[in-house]
This record gives sequence, C-alpha cells and structure tokens, in this order.
Amino acid sequence: PGDEGTYYYLIKEVVGTLGNVTYDLTGYLVRIVIFDDLAGAMQVEEQRYMVVGSETEEGWLEAETAVFNNRYIPPPPPPVLVPDLEVEKLVAETVFSKAGDELHYSVRIKNTGDLAFVKLTINDARLGIANLELDLSADPLLPGETYIHVFTAPYIVTEADVDAAAAIINTLTVKGETAGGKQAEDDDDALVPFEQAAPAIPPILKLEKLAKETKFTKVGNLIHYYFTVTNEGEVAVVKLTVNDPKLGINNLIIDLTGDPLLPGESYSYEFSQAYQVTKADLDAGKITNVLTVTGESPDGLKDEAKDDLILPYEQILPLPPTGEYINHWIGIAALLLGGAVAIILIIRRRHLKIQEEDNQH
Repeated sequence: PGDEGTYYYLIKEVVGTLGNVTYDLTGYLVRIVIFDDLAGAMQVEEQRYMVVGSETEEGWLEAETAVFNNRYIPPPPPPVLVPDLEVEKLVAETVFSKAGDELHYSVRIKNTGDLAFVKLTINDARLGIANLELDLSADPLLPGETYIHVFTAPYIVTEADVDAAAAIINTLTVKGETAGGKQAEDDDDALVPFEQAAPAIPPILKLEKLAKETKFTKVGNLIHYYFTVTNEGEVAVVKLTVNDPKLGINNLIIDLTGDPLLPGESYSYEFSQAYQVTKADLDAGKITNVLTVTGESPDGLKDEAKDDLILPYEQILPLPPTGEYINHWIGIAALLLGGAVAIILIIRRRHLKIQEEDNQH
C-alpha cells in the first residue's frame, strides 16, 4: 500500500451488456458512475470503494468487489388503440294509430374509441336499407365526436302494423371502419307504440246558392251568382270542391288549409264570371242553377252539400203608340164620366119623387 503506479479496474456486468461506463479517480478512492443510453431506462447507482487489495498473480490489485444493484426498467409497451362506437336509434313520432302514418327515423353515432372512423356502414331492414355507406374520409369521425344521420324516406305504417296492434320495433346496425381497416360495430332499436285512434268525424256543411238579380227579362241579361257555406259540424274544413254545370265550373278547388273553416263559421264565394241569359232560358221561363260543394276535413273525410236557385222570367208588355194611348184613356174617362152623370140624375130624380109624396100627405 502506498506504492504509486497505474491501476486498472475490471468491471464486469453480471447480467446483460452495459451501454456505457465512465469512472474517475480521486486519490485512492474510486468513483464509478454507470449510465445507459439504450432504449428504456436504467436506474443508476453510484458506489465509492477504497482500494485495499494486493497484487495478484496476474499483476492486478484486487479491490473490493463493486456490486451495482442496478435494475433495468424496460420502456412501457405502446398503448393498444381500439376502435369503438355507440349507436342510438331515434324516431320523431311517439305513437302510431292508423295505416299511412309516417315514422321519421334518424341515428346518432358517437365515436367512443381511440381511432378515427373514415367510413360508416348502416343496415336497417325495416327501412329497406342494406349496406348504406357513409364516406367520412374528408372529415373523419374523431374520438369523442358524434355524427347524426337523418333518413330522408319515412317508414309508412301498414295495415299489418295496425292489425298487429303492437309497437313497431326498428333495429339498426352501424359498422365503423378506420383508415387502417379496423372495425367496430353497434346496434340499437327504436320502439313506437300503437295507440287506438278515435273514429274520425266527418264535416257537416250547409250551402246556400244566391244571385244578385231576382229575375231576368231578356236574352243577354247577366246573372251574378255567389254562395255561402257554413260549417255546422265538429271538425274544421280545409278544402272545398265546387261544381256548377250551369256556370261551366267543374271541380273548382278552394284551398283553406292556411285559414280553415272552423265549426260555426261561414265562407262566401262570388263567381268572377257572370251567367248570360240565353234564348233557351227565355223559352223555359226560368233559370234553374244547381250548385254542389264538397267539404273535406284534415283527416280526409268529406261532406257534400247541394242547393239550387230558380230565377223567374218577367215579361214586359210593349207600350202602344202615343195617339192610340191617349184615345184609349180618353174613352175610359168618358165612360167613367157618363156613368157618374147617370148616377147623379138617378139620385136626383129619386129625391124629387120622395118630396112629392111627402107633400101629398
């Protein structure tokens, strides 16, 4: 001990291969630091030892055995990315009651996985949809995002659905696919219960056919017709269909959907075209006009009302020539005057006769 010289230290790794080893000398103390720049991480410890050994047969100074309790920590494995989705089937209507009712469906798809979806494939047997592909490559459905698809064509309730008197259950399946070809699938169903509808009530109409004129006198007279219809039922009327053969009107539609004719209300309509009296009307001595109006409720039920209007012909006698007209009235006046004179004379004679009889008594 105390001799000067060059010393070498042999460091052996018990397990594995060290990446790099550095050390420094300070007097007779040896400071050895080991680090590892390979992948992963090594928990490094530092040891200091006093050289106390003697020269061996190989010419080495043997020091205390340096034991480094190093523990290798491998890098964590890469996370396993899994595609996943959650499907919710939606329907706008809450019940159905009759054949022809429409059910409007949509689907909400949420990406609950770790990868984006670039394609969705939808199957819905009730809606007649088989392998409907939605291309999302331009705007992928990222993790956490939601995509909503609305089906444009509604489901039309059938007679079989109504006869079953049970809920309509619609099951939908959605498959999502990532850019790498990984897939995830989910399904959901929507239930629409059946509700027995109350029997529909038809409308009830009261119709009155009217004209501004009360008679006609000659060919070419104009008759202006109109009508008033009153809703005497319990449901609104949304459409009127008018027929009037005399006026040449065939299935004239009056749309009242924007302002329905409610129970108790009346609606008046005047025909823009006047009726022109013909020779046949004159010969018949009257004009008979039959009007038919059909009212329709929102449920499509109808009621028909009829009314007719008769306008009489009034003949106007022609006036005689002027001189003949005067002579006619002069003759009548003379007769009346002569009769009056005769009556006066008779009364006067009778009065004189009564006076003579009184004088004789």
